[in-house]
Amino acid sequence: MLQTSLDIGKLLRSLELQQYEQAFARHDVGSDLLTSLTAEDLEEIGISSAGHRQCLLETISRLRRPECCRMTVLFCDLVGSTRLATRLDPEDLAELLGLYRACIAQVVEQHGGGIGQHLGDGALVYFSFPSDVEYEAEAAVAAGAALIEAVRELPTKERLEVRVGIATGPVIMGAPHGRQARGAIGGASSVAMELAALAAPNTVLLSEATRQLIGPSFDMSGVSQQASAGHETAHHAV
Repeated sequence: MLQTSLDIGKLLRSLELQQYEQAFARHDVGSDLLTSLTAEDLEEIGISSAGHRQCLLETISRLRRPECCRMTVLFCDLVGSTRLATRLDPEDLAELLGLYRACIAQVVEQHGGGIGQHLGDGALVYFSFPSDVEYEAEAAVAAGAALIEAVRELPTKERLEVRVGIATGPVIMGAPHGRQARGAIGGASSVAMELAALAAPNTVLLSEATRQLIGPSFDMSGVSQQASAGHETAHHAV
């Protein structure tokens, strides 16, 4: 599991402490170690300002605690993965999945999201954590559409397709433990996965809660509705 959307450089920039980004890199302090840092560690890294150390310690303390927040969750699932696994030898399959996951990571970063978990050939993507993403629903829908196009254009022998589900709701972000990610506990992740399972290849399905957050200027022409496994109405976005 990856450290959930926690990029040290992005976090430092959000605190206006970007001048310390290279210091963290020089001391090999990554996102997996951030929440274990003490005041002494920060001073050794080179953060000489007591005020800056205190600011970072308060941020680290918040990251250690479970917290409730509204989040938009995107789930991207590779279509026909079982068929691919039976047709390709392990080395070719590993190379294909590596390209696919790198593609997801690049598109997600471009749209302000962060990968919370890789679940087999699927990926859970979180928007609005650890720092708020303005217009998180629009960002998630734009990311979903971009993922479809980017995966479709990957230079692979096999033509790849994805299904995307997006849902919004309250979640609790658990505290990280070592290299384990902060997981989002709540219904949004489950609904996003259900919507992805219902989506046709190369389409995005949105929950009603996500649709309501999207501004009137966002292009949602041709939206249709579909029942979502006993949950809320789903909107077909792409």
